[in-house]
Amino acid sequence: MPVNLISSWAERLVGIALLAIGFWGLRKAFSTHLHAHAHSHDGETHIHFHTHGRTGAHTHKSAVPHSHTHAAFAVGTLHGFAGSSHIVGVLPALAFPMKSQAIGYLLAYGIGTILAMSSFSTVISAVARRASFSTAAAGRGLMFACSSFAIVLGGYWLISS
Repeated sequence: MPVNLISSWAERLVGIALLAIGFWGLRKAFSTHLHAHAHSHDGETHIHFHTHGRTGAHTHKSAVPHSHTHAAFAVGTLHGFAGSSHIVGVLPALAFPMKSQAIGYLLAYGIGTILAMSSFSTVISAVARRASFSTAAAGRGLMFACSSFAIVLGGYWLISS
């Protein structure tokens, strides 16, 4: 299996994906109407940000249903193919004398990876929730900053791969 060739192309695709995500975020930040609604649930006041096209009215009753595109899964899978660290992570499985031990190691490695990524996402979500932005401009600024960072990182990723 040509691991270096696959990894090299996956590295380039990661850079392209980061650029695409960054430009998509910038487009969304500036082409949609972003506004905030403050309200209370069970005695806790919080703010919800909503986006919609610049044309047409916005009502909560006609909210768009949740869609599930699996984009995060696709980007994560692409990152899994990039680089060579995934080989180093599973290499110890070859050292086990029994197949059951190797399978146990690979399962523990996979579960540990999922738990680590889930924990990281939970912490980032908690930090974002605690930093509750009180204005739509602050929310738009956050979208701009994150999108710009993705563009810079994607450009760097393409140049360095």
